[in-house]
Amino acid sequence: MPAVTMPDEALGNVAASAPARLRPTILSAAARSEALRLWRAIEHGLPEVPLMCSADWTETWLNHYGEVVPHRFVVMFREHAPMAIVLLTLGVEARRGVIPVHAWHVGTAGELDTESVCIEFNALLCHPEDRPHVWHALETCLEQEDEWDELRFDGVSEHDLPFAATSSNGWEIVRKKARYMDLDEVRRSGRELLSVLGDSTRNSIRQNLRFFSPWQSEWSTSVEHARDIFEEMVQLHQVRWQAEGQPGCYASPRFTAFHRELLDRLVPRQAMALLRLRSPVETLGCVQLLMDRGRALVYQGGRSLRHPKRSPGLLADYLAMAECLARGYRAYDFMAGDSMHKQRLTTHTLDLIWAVRRRPRWKFSLMNRLKQIKRWLRTLQQ
Repeated sequence: MPAVTMPDEALGNVAASAPARLRPTILSAAARSEALRLWRAIEHGLPEVPLMCSADWTETWLNHYGEVVPHRFVVMFREHAPMAIVLLTLGVEARRGVIPVHAWHVGTAGELDTESVCIEFNALLCHPEDRPHVWHALETCLEQEDEWDELRFDGVSEHDLPFAATSSNGWEIVRKKARYMDLDEVRRSGRELLSVLGDSTRNSIRQNLRFFSPWQSEWSTSVEHARDIFEEMVQLHQVRWQAEGQPGCYASPRFTAFHRELLDRLVPRQAMALLRLRSPVETLGCVQLLMDRGRALVYQGGRSLRHPKRSPGLLADYLAMAECLARGYRAYDFMAGDSMHKQRLTTHTLDLIWAVRRRPRWKFSLMNRLKQIKRWLRTLQQ
C-alpha cells in the first residue's frame, strides 16, 4: 500500500491554531523501515522522548508483535519536515461486551491480553507544544475512514494527554491511580528516605534488614549483568504466580522475548536497570525498572517465597528506591494499581487515563439496550 497524504481541504482548521499546517501521511505496515527511519529523525529533534513511544521501544514491539497485530503509521509533516509520527494498532480481540469492534489503538497496544506489554505512560512522539495539533490532524485523518468503531488511547498521563477527554465531548474515560515516591521532594526536605515512610513500613524494613543480614544489593552495570538478574527475576516471578494458580506473564514466549530484546537495547543507554537483593544463601528479590524522563518506573519484579513472615519484596523495592534517589531520579513510580505494597512505599499519586471514543453504531446501541433490559430484569427479581 503506498503512502496516503491527506488533501488540504480534509484538514479543516488545523492551520488556524498551529504555526503551519500539519499534513498527515499514512504508511502501511510494509513501510516499516521507512517509518522507523522517520521515527528516529523526529526523535532526534525533540527535547525529551517518552520511553513508551521511543524508536527503541516501538521497533522492539514491532519485532515481536508486528506479525500478529495489524498496524500502520501516520507521519505528520509541517511543510516538508516530519514533525510527529503515530503508530496505530488494530486491537486483535477488541470487544464491547460480547460484540467485536474495529478499534484503533494509539501506540504499542492491541495485543492479546495474555501477552500484552500493558503500556503505561503512553504519549505522542512530537514536541510537547505540538500535541494538540498532532491529535487534531490525526482525528481529522481518521474521520475520512468509515471502517473503525473505536479510537483508544491507553495508559496516558494527564500531563501528556493531547486533548480534553470528557464524556461531554464523546470520550469514555477510565482513570487509574499510579502511586509514586517523589524523590525530588525527599531531596529538598533533607530527610532520610526511611523517615518519609509510615511507622509500620519503617519498622518492617528495619526488621527485614536485620533478619536478612548480611544482605547485598546489586545494580545492573552491564548488559550481561542485567541479563543475569532478569533471568532470575523471571524465575522468581513465575514461581510466585504459579503458586497462586496463575500462569504468570512470562508464560508467554512472545512477551518474554520482547523484554529480552528490550533489555539489550535499553540497558546500554541507561533506560532500563535491574536490582537484585541477595542474602548469603539465596536471592531474595529482583526489580526491573524502566527510566522515563527522570522517572524510575517499576515494571516488574520477583521475590523469594521461602520467608512467608518476612517481606523480601518490600526490602528489594526500598533498596531500589534508595538507589534511584542516590542516582538523581525524580520519582520512583509503581505505575497503575493500588495494592497495599504500593501504598506502603509511596507518598503521591497521579492519574493514568484509558480513553475511548466510540462512533455512533447500531452495535453499541444494541449493547446499551441489552444492558438496560438486564438491569430492568434484576429490578423485577428484587
